[in-house]
Amino acid sequence: MHWNSVYYAMMVLVMVLVFPIMSKAEGDEWFLMARHGECAKIKSLERKIPNLDGIDTPASFERLMRDRGLQVQIREMPDTQERAFEVLVPEKGLFLLFVKRPLCQGFIEK
Repeated sequence: MHWNSVYYAMMVLVMVLVFPIMSKAEGDEWFLMARHGECAKIKSLERKIPNLDGIDTPASFERLMRDRGLQVQIREMPDTQERAFEVLVPEKGLFLLFVKRPLCQGFIEK
């Protein structure tokens, strides 16, 4: 297990306990979480992974990577009620945390 994975798991668990549970309609959009809890749109990955049109969930990103012949690991982060998934693409050096809006502590504009 990578230290990044442990750090992200602990961070997500703390945020889930701190933030109130919001209705599904209020937090359906997925984001990528940075180290300090800020979130960015999935499109921000286009500098590393071109052609992300239609990619808006962890599952659709996983399918895209597999379709491109890359190995992908995906797992739901514990105790997040399907609001956070870790997605690893080792060949591309990607260790991503996809989260729903309620888990974000701010937004990165890129």
